[in-house]
Amino acid sequence: MKFLHLLSILICFQLGVQAQNEKQDFYDVNKIPEIKLIIKQAKYDKILDSMKIYGEGMIIADAIIDGQTFKSVGVRYRGNSSYGYGNKRNPWHIKLNYVNKNQNYQGVTSIKLSNALRDPSMLREVLGFEIANKYMIATKCNYSKLYINGAYSGLYVNVESIDDQFFERNYGSKTNTSFKCSPESNISSNPGCLNKVYASLVYESDPNCLLPNYTLRSESGWDELMQLTKTLGEDPANVNKILDIDQTLWMLAFNNVLVNLSSYSGNISQNYYLYKNNTGHFSPIIWDLNLCFGSFKNTGIGGKDLNLKQLQEMDPLLHIDNAEKPLISKLLGIKEYKLMYLAHMRQIYEENFLDGSFEKRAMELQKKIRKAYLDDPFKEYQIIDFDKSINQTIGSKSKIPGLLELMDKRVKFLRKHEDFKVLPSNVIEAKLRNREAFDNKTVNTFIFEAKLDNFPKRCTVFYRYSDKDDYSSAILYDDQTNGDSSTGDNVYTGIVDPKGQYDTIYYYIYTENTGAGSFYPSDYMKNPLKVSLGELNK
Repeated sequence: MKFLHLLSILICFQLGVQAQNEKQDFYDVNKIPEIKLIIKQAKYDKILDSMKIYGEGMIIADAIIDGQTFKSVGVRYRGNSSYGYGNKRNPWHIKLNYVNKNQNYQGVTSIKLSNALRDPSMLREVLGFEIANKYMIATKCNYSKLYINGAYSGLYVNVESIDDQFFERNYGSKTNTSFKCSPESNISSNPGCLNKVYASLVYESDPNCLLPNYTLRSESGWDELMQLTKTLGEDPANVNKILDIDQTLWMLAFNNVLVNLSSYSGNISQNYYLYKNNTGHFSPIIWDLNLCFGSFKNTGIGGKDLNLKQLQEMDPLLHIDNAEKPLISKLLGIKEYKLMYLAHMRQIYEENFLDGSFEKRAMELQKKIRKAYLDDPFKEYQIIDFDKSINQTIGSKSKIPGLLELMDKRVKFLRKHEDFKVLPSNVIEAKLRNREAFDNKTVNTFIFEAKLDNFPKRCTVFYRYSDKDDYSSAILYDDQTNGDSSTGDNVYTGIVDPKGQYDTIYYYIYTENTGAGSFYPSDYMKNPLKVSLGELNK
């Protein structure tokens, strides 16, 4: 009996530890994990330089993460422009399951440490990904203190890897077609191919033209990528059948508002991934934000970097006529998508920059990391530049804008811009019709009613029956059809019939007038509305 009692205690303890680990988040921005590497090879830095320059591979090390030891992990330098030969502050890739395939920390097997190149504030990636995660599928991000062989090596930005664990967590699958879209800036195209279009998704009939600009991460997928570029270039009205339009518009809106030009929207179309989700749609995933907020300044137009005023006043429809940026020119050439894109821009700047929360958050994060940065023996900038970087330009040559210096005037410019002068039509109230009291007739369809303002011209409900499905859409009407009771009262109505197959529906509503659009609820990306027929029949 004592043995059984002891065994039950041990089992409960183990389950408790497991539950506690599942609740922990390696990327919790309120914590600064400590990563300690023990590398036994002599002159390991020279070996890592050689591996980075001449090929792949990793060297073996041991790692201790917040006191937990991992034997025989793989380590190497990573990055393109952020890597430098002989640099004491190169970015790192740590692969916990390099030898032991079951080895992980809170489910994480691959750790990517960014050195925050050209970011004296140490805030760009963390703030950028915090904002991005409100609106689209994006990686998580915080800070880590790195030690090598007992010596403090510095404060790094700890960015979640886009890998099998990321795909599984966000898409429910890890084996679908995927590409990394980050070509080398000095790469040459194959003969007969367009030059310097990079990963812009420009269609070229020769599949070999894709090879220098995209890295296939799955077993197959080149034919699917060719089909995407062909449809985008030649039949954009139907690209919604193979491209997640809303995720794409959010990424483009984010890039523009935050002046994130080391991206698809800059001179080199780069720093994003494509993943084909379970509904057969390619979904772009933003990546590498250390140069956002105007640290990278080249749009590819005119060949010169933008100055501070030009960054602050960058055109919200940048590249709309650029055939070499088809995600922008082809999609925004469709009025509905253009208004959705502008609605996303409006939402990003209104929710993040108008109430002082951006400045408050920047100050909070810098206060949290200041001591760790001050003690960093290889920090690129002095602490005085770190302290000034929120409000002032840093560097006489690099001229990296202060975050508030850039964004305060950028948001003022956008609010006054012609594309944002028209007030959008908004949903004042949205509901589904219940079964009326004392009515024996069961409600077996979803009848939507949305009351709108500001001269609506169009209203659409996007719906799905499972959070694993793709959204379908249905038009709502204000013309006494499709269940509408009165014409011209700005109450739009529509019917979705699940045909007895589904009980629950997830939905959000999009409405537009002649010059602007809006979504309801505003956080539909993460929290769409939900109702069941059972609830409607109570």
